[in-house]
Amino acid sequence: MEEFALHGFEGASVRAICRRAEVNVAAVNYYFRSKENLYREVFHQLFEDYGRPLESWVASVRTAREWAQVLRSWLRTVLGWWVDDRPPLVWATRLILRERWTSSCVAPYLVERVFMPFRAQLERLVRMGLPSRTPEADVVLWVNLALGQMLQYGIQDPPWDKVVRPAGWDRHRWARKVADHVADLLLDHLRFRGGRRR
Repeated sequence: MEEFALHGFEGASVRAICRRAEVNVAAVNYYFRSKENLYREVFHQLFEDYGRPLESWVASVRTAREWAQVLRSWLRTVLGWWVDDRPPLVWATRLILRERWTSSCVAPYLVERVFMPFRAQLERLVRMGLPSRTPEADVVLWVNLALGQMLQYGIQDPPWDKVVRPAGWDRHRWARKVADHVADLLLDHLRFRGGRRR
Protein backbone atom coordinates (compact mmCIF):
# COMPACT_ATOMS: atom_id res chain seq x y z
CA MET A 1 0.00 0.00 0.00
CA GLU A 2 2.77 2.41 0.89
CA GLU A 3 4.66 1.82 -2.36
CA PHE A 4 1.54 2.45 -4.42
CA ALA A 5 0.67 5.51 -2.30
CA LEU A 6 4.13 7.02 -2.75
CA HIS A 7 4.67 6.20 -6.41
CA GLY A 8 1.24 5.54 -7.91
CA PHE A 9 0.27 2.45 -9.86
CA GLU A 10 2.61 3.22 -12.76
CA GLY A 11 5.58 4.28 -10.62
CA ALA A 12 5.46 1.52 -8.02
CA SER A 13 7.68 -1.42 -8.88
CA VAL A 14 6.83 -5.02 -8.10
CA ARG A 15 10.49 -5.55 -7.29
CA ALA A 16 10.42 -2.77 -4.65
CA ILE A 17 7.17 -4.10 -3.20
CA CYS A 18 8.59 -7.62 -2.93
CA ARG A 19 11.85 -6.36 -1.43
CA ARG A 20 9.92 -4.51 1.32
CA ALA A 21 7.66 -7.51 1.89
CA GLU A 22 10.73 -9.77 1.96
CA VAL A 23 9.29 -12.15 -0.61
CA ASN A 24 10.41 -13.39 -3.99
CA VAL A 25 9.20 -11.40 -7.01
CA ALA A 26 7.56 -14.57 -8.31
CA ALA A 27 5.16 -14.39 -5.34
CA VAL A 28 3.23 -11.56 -6.99
CA ASN A 29 2.68 -13.65 -10.09
CA TYR A 30 1.83 -16.74 -8.08
CA TYR A 31 -0.71 -15.11 -5.77
CA PHE A 32 -2.01 -12.18 -7.83
CA ARG A 33 -1.07 -12.94 -11.47
CA SER A 34 -0.18 -9.28 -12.11
CA LYS A 35 0.70 -5.92 -10.59
CA GLU A 36 -2.79 -4.77 -11.62
CA ASN A 37 -4.45 -7.51 -9.55
CA LEU A 38 -2.19 -6.75 -6.59
CA TYR A 39 -3.26 -3.10 -6.81
CA ARG A 40 -6.92 -4.12 -6.93
CA GLU A 41 -6.39 -6.30 -3.86
CA VAL A 42 -4.91 -3.36 -1.94
CA PHE A 43 -8.11 -1.38 -2.50
CA HIS A 44 -10.30 -4.40 -1.86
CA GLN A 45 -8.58 -4.93 1.49
CA LEU A 46 -8.97 -1.25 2.37
CA PHE A 47 -12.71 -1.52 1.79
CA GLU A 48 -12.92 -4.75 3.79
CA ASP A 49 -10.96 -3.24 6.69
CA TYR A 50 -12.58 0.18 6.78
CA GLY A 51 -15.67 0.36 4.60
CA ARG A 52 -17.29 -2.97 5.36
CA PRO A 53 -17.65 -2.37 9.14
CA LEU A 54 -19.55 0.85 8.44
CA GLU A 55 -22.16 -1.13 6.50
CA SER A 56 -23.27 -2.75 9.74
CA TRP A 57 -23.76 0.69 11.30
CA VAL A 58 -26.06 1.72 8.45
CA ALA A 59 -27.93 -1.60 8.49
CA SER A 60 -28.56 -1.29 12.23
CA VAL A 61 -30.61 1.92 11.99
CA ARG A 62 -34.21 1.47 13.14
CA THR A 63 -35.13 4.74 14.86
CA ALA A 64 -34.70 8.47 14.25
CA ARG A 65 -32.27 8.69 17.14
CA GLU A 66 -30.13 5.83 15.79
CA TRP A 67 -30.22 7.43 12.34
CA ALA A 68 -28.92 10.75 13.66
CA GLN A 69 -26.19 9.02 15.68
CA VAL A 70 -25.07 6.78 12.82
CA LEU A 71 -25.12 9.63 10.29
CA ARG A 72 -22.96 11.81 12.55
CA SER A 73 -20.63 8.93 13.46
CA TRP A 74 -20.27 7.86 9.81
CA LEU A 75 -19.30 11.39 8.74
CA ARG A 76 -16.91 11.89 11.68
CA THR A 77 -15.27 8.52 11.10
CA VAL A 78 -14.77 8.92 7.36
CA LEU A 79 -13.49 12.48 7.59
CA GLY A 80 -11.28 11.42 10.50
CA TRP A 81 -9.69 8.79 8.27
CA TRP A 82 -9.01 11.34 5.56
CA VAL A 83 -7.05 13.61 7.89
CA ASP A 84 -5.24 10.86 9.79
CA ASP A 85 -1.51 11.11 9.20
CA ARG A 86 -0.66 7.67 10.57
CA PRO A 87 -0.12 4.55 8.47
CA PRO A 88 -2.03 2.87 6.98
CA LEU A 89 -4.69 5.59 6.73
CA VAL A 90 -2.29 8.21 5.39
CA TRP A 91 -1.35 5.78 2.61
CA ALA A 92 -4.99 4.98 1.92
CA THR A 93 -5.79 8.69 1.57
CA ARG A 94 -2.88 9.19 -0.81
CA LEU A 95 -3.99 6.20 -2.88
CA ILE A 96 -7.52 7.54 -3.14
CA LEU A 97 -6.30 11.01 -4.09
CA ARG A 98 -3.98 9.60 -6.74
CA GLU A 99 -6.83 7.64 -8.27
CA ARG A 100 -9.14 10.63 -8.09
CA TRP A 101 -6.76 12.98 -9.89
CA THR A 102 -4.83 10.59 -12.15
CA SER A 103 -6.83 7.46 -12.73
CA SER A 104 -4.95 4.23 -13.28
CA CYS A 105 -5.92 1.38 -15.58
CA VAL A 106 -7.95 -0.17 -12.75
CA ALA A 107 -10.03 2.94 -12.06
CA PRO A 108 -13.27 1.46 -13.49
CA TYR A 109 -12.90 -1.54 -11.17
CA LEU A 110 -12.18 0.71 -8.18
CA VAL A 111 -15.17 2.93 -8.87
CA GLU A 112 -17.52 -0.04 -9.22
CA ARG A 113 -16.19 -2.35 -6.50
CA VAL A 114 -14.78 0.04 -3.86
CA PHE A 115 -15.91 3.65 -4.15
CA MET A 116 -19.54 3.10 -5.18
CA PRO A 117 -20.25 0.61 -2.36
CA PHE A 118 -18.74 3.08 0.09
CA ARG A 119 -20.78 5.94 -1.34
CA ALA A 120 -23.87 3.73 -1.24
CA GLN A 121 -23.64 3.68 2.55
CA LEU A 122 -24.00 7.44 2.76
CA GLU A 123 -26.71 7.35 0.10
CA ARG A 124 -28.65 4.83 2.15
CA LEU A 125 -28.44 7.10 5.20
CA VAL A 126 -29.58 10.10 3.14
CA ARG A 127 -32.48 8.11 1.64
CA MET A 128 -33.68 7.33 5.16
CA GLY A 129 -34.34 11.04 5.55
CA LEU A 130 -36.03 11.69 2.21
CA PRO A 131 -39.60 10.97 1.05
CA SER A 132 -39.82 7.71 -0.89
CA ARG A 133 -40.73 9.49 -4.12
CA THR A 134 -37.73 11.81 -4.06
CA PRO A 135 -36.27 12.08 -7.58
CA GLU A 136 -32.96 10.27 -7.99
CA ALA A 137 -31.24 13.50 -9.01
CA ASP A 138 -32.19 15.06 -5.65
CA VAL A 139 -30.78 12.08 -3.75
CA VAL A 140 -27.53 12.44 -5.68
CA LEU A 141 -27.42 16.17 -4.88
CA TRP A 142 -27.75 15.51 -1.14
CA VAL A 143 -25.06 12.82 -1.17
CA ASN A 144 -22.74 14.97 -3.27
CA LEU A 145 -23.33 17.93 -0.97
CA ALA A 146 -22.12 15.89 2.00
CA LEU A 147 -19.20 14.25 0.20
CA GLY A 148 -18.15 17.49 -1.47
CA GLN A 149 -18.01 19.36 1.82
CA MET A 150 -16.00 16.60 3.40
CA LEU A 151 -13.54 16.41 0.51
CA GLN A 152 -13.19 20.17 0.33
CA TYR A 153 -12.40 20.62 3.99
CA GLY A 154 -10.87 17.30 4.89
CA ILE A 155 -8.13 16.59 2.41
CA GLN A 156 -6.06 19.76 2.42
CA ASP A 157 -2.31 19.74 2.84
CA PRO A 158 -0.21 22.83 3.53
CA PRO A 159 -0.19 25.46 2.18
CA TRP A 160 -3.68 24.87 0.72
CA ASP A 161 -5.12 24.20 4.15
CA LYS A 162 -5.04 27.98 4.82
CA VAL A 163 -7.76 28.40 2.19
CA VAL A 164 -10.28 26.15 3.96
CA ARG A 165 -9.26 25.95 7.63
CA PRO A 166 -9.26 28.80 10.16
CA ALA A 167 -5.98 29.72 11.82
CA GLY A 168 -5.41 27.90 15.09
CA TRP A 169 -7.43 24.82 14.16
CA ASP A 170 -5.54 21.55 13.68
CA ARG A 171 -6.73 19.14 10.98
CA HIS A 172 -8.33 16.68 13.40
CA ARG A 173 -10.31 19.26 15.36
CA TRP A 174 -11.39 20.96 12.13
CA ALA A 175 -12.40 17.62 10.58
CA ARG A 176 -14.70 16.90 13.50
CA LYS A 177 -16.23 20.38 13.23
CA VAL A 178 -16.79 19.92 9.49
CA ALA A 179 -18.33 16.47 9.98
CA ASP A 180 -20.68 17.87 12.63
CA HIS A 181 -21.56 20.83 10.39
CA VAL A 182 -22.44 18.50 7.49
CA ALA A 183 -24.40 16.20 9.83
CA ASP A 184 -26.31 19.18 11.28
CA LEU A 185 -27.12 20.44 7.79
CA LEU A 186 -28.49 17.04 6.76
CA LEU A 187 -30.39 16.54 10.01
CA ASP A 188 -31.91 20.04 9.79
CA HIS A 189 -33.24 19.42 6.27
CA LEU A 190 -34.06 15.71 6.25
CA ARG A 191 -36.50 13.78 8.44
CA PHE A 192 -36.06 10.13 9.35
CA ARG A 193 -38.60 7.98 7.50
CA GLY A 194 -37.46 4.46 8.33
CA GLY A 195 -34.37 2.30 8.64
CA ARG A 196 -35.28 -0.47 6.20
CA ARG A 197 -35.18 1.53 2.99
CA ARG A 198 -32.83 0.58 0.14
